[in-house]
Amino acid sequence: THNGLARWDGVRFVSFDPVNTPALKHARVFALLLDSQGTLWINTYDGSVTSWRNGVFTHEWQGGQIVSVISQTNQTYFVLQRGDLLCRSSGPDAASDWQSIPLTGLTTGYSFREDRFGALWYFTRDGVLARVVGTNSETLPRNIGLKGERVTSLAADSDRNIWVGTEREIARWNGNRFEDQSPTNGPPIQNALFLFCTRSNGCWVLSDGNAGPVLNRDWKFQVGSSDGLFGTNLTYLGAYEDQAGGVWFRHFGQGLFHAKPDGSTQRFTSTNGLPGDRVSSWFQDREGNVWVGVERGGLVRLRSKRFHVVGAAEGLANPAVSSICEDRQGDLWIATFGGGLNRWRNGTLQRFELPEGIFRASFFSIFPDPDGRLWLSAGREDLSFLDKETISSPREPVHGIKCLLRDQVGNVWMGRHGGLTRWANGVVTNFGPPNGPERRDIRALAEDEQGNVWIGGGEGVLYKTAGEHFAAYRVNDGLMGQAIWSILPDKNGTLWIGTFRGGLLRFQNGKFTRYTTQQGLPSDIICQILNDGRGNLWIGSHRGIFSLALNAIQEFDEGRLASLPCVAYGLYDGLPTLECTGNYQPSCWRTRDGTLWFATVKGAVAMRPGEVSVNRQPPPIVIEEMLVDGKSSPPVEDPSGKNPRQVPPGKHQVEFRYTALSFVAPDKVRFKYRLAGLDVDWVDAGTKRSAHLGPLRPGRYRFEVIACNSDGIWNEHGASLRFEVLPEFWETWWFKGAVAFAVIGLVVGTVRFAATRSLKRKIERLHQQRAVERDRERIAKDIHDDLGAGLTQIMLQSALARRDGKEKAEAHFNQISDTARDLVRAMDEIVWAVNPENDTLDGLATYIGKFVYEYVTLAGLRCRLKLPATLPSLPVSADVRHNLFLAIRETLNNILKHARATEVFVQLTVEGAAFTFLIRDNGRGFPEGPGSESDLNQSRISSGHGVRNLKTRLEKIGGRCVIRSEANEGTEVELTVVIQNKAAADRS
Repeated sequence: THNGLARWDGVRFVSFDPVNTPALKHARVFALLLDSQGTLWINTYDGSVTSWRNGVFTHEWQGGQIVSVISQTNQTYFVLQRGDLLCRSSGPDAASDWQSIPLTGLTTGYSFREDRFGALWYFTRDGVLARVVGTNSETLPRNIGLKGERVTSLAADSDRNIWVGTEREIARWNGNRFEDQSPTNGPPIQNALFLFCTRSNGCWVLSDGNAGPVLNRDWKFQVGSSDGLFGTNLTYLGAYEDQAGGVWFRHFGQGLFHAKPDGSTQRFTSTNGLPGDRVSSWFQDREGNVWVGVERGGLVRLRSKRFHVVGAAEGLANPAVSSICEDRQGDLWIATFGGGLNRWRNGTLQRFELPEGIFRASFFSIFPDPDGRLWLSAGREDLSFLDKETISSPREPVHGIKCLLRDQVGNVWMGRHGGLTRWANGVVTNFGPPNGPERRDIRALAEDEQGNVWIGGGEGVLYKTAGEHFAAYRVNDGLMGQAIWSILPDKNGTLWIGTFRGGLLRFQNGKFTRYTTQQGLPSDIICQILNDGRGNLWIGSHRGIFSLALNAIQEFDEGRLASLPCVAYGLYDGLPTLECTGNYQPSCWRTRDGTLWFATVKGAVAMRPGEVSVNRQPPPIVIEEMLVDGKSSPPVEDPSGKNPRQVPPGKHQVEFRYTALSFVAPDKVRFKYRLAGLDVDWVDAGTKRSAHLGPLRPGRYRFEVIACNSDGIWNEHGASLRFEVLPEFWETWWFKGAVAFAVIGLVVGTVRFAATRSLKRKIERLHQQRAVERDRERIAKDIHDDLGAGLTQIMLQSALARRDGKEKAEAHFNQISDTARDLVRAMDEIVWAVNPENDTLDGLATYIGKFVYEYVTLAGLRCRLKLPATLPSLPVSADVRHNLFLAIRETLNNILKHARATEVFVQLTVEGAAFTFLIRDNGRGFPEGPGSESDLNQSRISSGHGVRNLKTRLEKIGGRCVIRSEANEGTEVELTVVIQNKAAADRS
């Protein structure tokens, strides 16, 4: 366009201009050219050339206006309008790849053609024939089989054979020379100004005298002279062949000229619907639609009409058609709301009205009589007749007629606003309760092959005549009560019933089956139903006309189809409107030649089912955009699929915009999509061309979309796009692995800790058990040593007292008393040692302080104690207390026996987890120093343990013993114990 490049998918336009596409250097596009490699070349009016391939625009070159592109394996030729030829190699995209090829003589850009060997043929303005091979241009000699002296036209057929036209002939190159192909069955060629080859290898020739196709040297037909068609200047004439073999000619300012293969022609100009005569371009898509670009007229589509319309353009005063039928002579009668009664005969309308009245042009329902009469509901919905082109009314009036039917025996049935009426031999009979239908609107009447008359009630009840009585059939579903608007009996006894907002009903074997939009119908307002005799129902509705195959209904009922495959027709198919009329019947008719007629609010519509072809072309599907949080990017995918598009981590909204290229009825293209990796079933998107996906879990996905055209032909392969939602760092495999490893480590560590703790507890219990056993052994030993020895001594003293008599008995009793006292003290020491309440430093200090004071003072020595007022709560085990007590007692015992002291000083100090008992006397000390052998021999106590045992006893409980002594200066003994914990103390 003059405002940029536009892309259209049949529904929406996407524009590209220098603002949003920098590769486009100018907004006004001169030409669009597609080469054989699939590259689109855009040439703008400033002479710049931009390519579009794989969704990317690239500015290539600037220097002229291009009229054609010829793409070969290793190079691409660009033909400029002024006659220059450029060659671009297929190497890297760089300006140095462009090369200008010098030509022989002056020419125009419209004279170049390529042969089967890749050579480019052209002719100069002087009529000289030349060609380009590679990058070299050469002029062909004149002695190559041509009769004429001047080449005036050039063409190439489908086999890429070169044809030339001269002032005397048309000829074809055979590889060595030209062979004459001039027609022999008509006038000779005179100045062949234009040649165009068709797929059949025939050639259209436009000369001064004739215009038409030539095949095998015969004129197939002639359509006149080129002067009469396009004037004398054919330089800018364009010719195109359509899929049916017809040829289209366009010439600037002359509109379009279409010649069909059978020789019939048609011209399209502004006088018969084309929005302008300046046609600049022509194109036919894969579905057969013809598209033309008209200057100041936009984009225009031309296609064969599927429907023929009799409306305002054909002469209807009011195109709103109420009823339609065919009489015995084959004439079609069209009743209109205010436009009279119209007879359509041989393409001509004749209008009829009532003789008088303000509503004389209003006709509502019509039905033919075999004797040539026409039954009418006219004026105010009153009964009338048309007989011999004269309208009259009966003597007994009938009012409010909505529908008419003449049955096989000659009765005329009238569905009225207030019930049902029958006209039989001039006798009018009204039917109502209790024997007839309810007194409500009757809007549909039909007769089956057995002669049964079926009546459709406004309350949704179906009635059948049975003599003078009626049988009623009611629909028992959620849509009961919807008015019946049309009835079509089938040959097998099935009734097809159209309802107002209740869809389509099938009445078969006394059972109703309903089909609505939920099962695939385009509309639930069914106005008209016809059978085309080819196994299809044609249905008029408030959303156009659609067809439905009877076998497809059966397959749907059997579960072999998910929905009813209706083929809908609308405005793109030639319908003047989507709204069919159905509140008066009959509003549709199948004529004797098989034509189906439908009444609409904008005319009577006719179609021949045999001429309506199904579009078998599945639509190509394109994924246009992938948007992440509204930010768009072209969906270019790595063909290998190894590098999918990536969506950043986090919760993002993902949207896909897709389209399907079907231009027959783009508004009826339907889509389904799914997300492979998440969805199993397809999501029916209807006609919506986008899919919104919420936040997705990290992973790889493939978006897939399929589509069907307006005739229900699906492209099952569809289009797809792979993408990957990247995970947050805590969602990555390495993080999950690390967490799993940590969890496993934690579990293992916990289990190990629990096992170790359990083992430690078990060891502690074993140590405790061992400690208890040691305590038991020690208690047993103490009891044996102390208590056993004391009791033995008491026994001996008692025996001596009995033996020695009274004189010495007192001495023995005193000895027994002393021994008993010693036993009590020993028992007190044992009990104190095993009592767990005394397992503290404070309990130890209290007991030892009391013991030292009593022990020393009873021996007649002065005792000084220095104990802290407050002691830390250090645990002291029974074993530690017992051994420490024995060490202190041994020390005191040595002082009393050997030191000759008069005073004993005892001090307790605490430093951290260690405490020290210092015992000092003022006796004679060790003359030879502590630890000497003589001293050790002298320093014996009754238990047989010396000073050395003090150190051994302290080491046993994890402590130390230090003895300092000098002659005549006394002795000092330090007993230090370190308490680490109770378990350590127990183990020691």
